Amino acid sequence: MGLVVNREQKIMIWTANRGKKEMLGCIEYLELEVEGVRTYVHAFVVQSAPYQLLLGRLWQKEVKLGKIK
Repeated sequence: MGLVVNREQKIMIWTANRGKKEMLGCIEYLELEVEGVRTYVHAFVVQSAPYQLLLGRLWQKEVKLGKIK
């Protein structure tokens, strides 16, 4: 995709099976559009994952995502 990965920005995450995994780096200020909502995120990159993109609670709070009543 031609995106630049900042390999100096590394973090460790806890996986769903209680393991740890080191990220490869961070794509900073990645433009992301979901259902017409455009945001900019810092996307951390892993070697292999069972998903293409995982949006967490911080992103949900940023876009003020809520349940429809």
